[in-house]
Amino acid sequence: PYKVIHRPLGMYDRIYTLMRGMSEIAAAKREVTWTMILVAVSGILLVALVGHFIAKNITAPVKDLVSITQNVAGGNLELEGKITTRDEIGELTAAFNQMTQKLRQSQQELVEAERLATAGRMAAAFAHDIRNPLSSIKMMVQLLRKRVQPGEENQKYIRSIIEEIDRLNAIVKSMMDFARPMELKRQMGDVNSALLEVLN
Repeated sequence: PYKVIHRPLGMYDRIYTLMRGMSEIAAAKREVTWTMILVAVSGILLVALVGHFIAKNITAPVKDLVSITQNVAGGNLELEGKITTRDEIGELTAAFNQMTQKLRQSQQELVEAERLATAGRMAAAFAHDIRNPLSSIKMMVQLLRKRVQPGEENQKYIRSIIEEIDRLNAIVKSMMDFARPMELKRQMGDVNSALLEVLN
């Protein structure tokens, strides 16, 4: 069997005839069908591959960020997310890293504040325990001053002992002030008298 197409050639009174065997037409149809199937399958695979690539680029950083978030929630503030893209996911990772840095800093400040508070409590207890014996020593030295023979040398030593006791009392007082911080009051001072006291 053949498929025949006729077309008149106009003024020449002739007819142009095209004959094709049905088997050739069927083969051409099969070839076109397979080509279309191949193109369709290739298109589907390409779309799936591109979709997988896009999904991987979006979901992988999100999964990493979720994993790091769980570790941070568990108390590990040393982890930071890797910024692999410059899109919204990258911005989210950068913001998360900044948050963990601030959390680390806040934690260090909290530990330091707790350490200072503990040192203050210890200083207050220590100062309270030292103040009583110092008062007793000072009272005994003052009694001793009355019993010692009058002489410039002996009085000088006793005066130095009392001054050192007063200095220890001042240190103890500053330790107690450290335990309960007060507002700093600055005032003018005489450096010469301080240096003379140190030299003595």
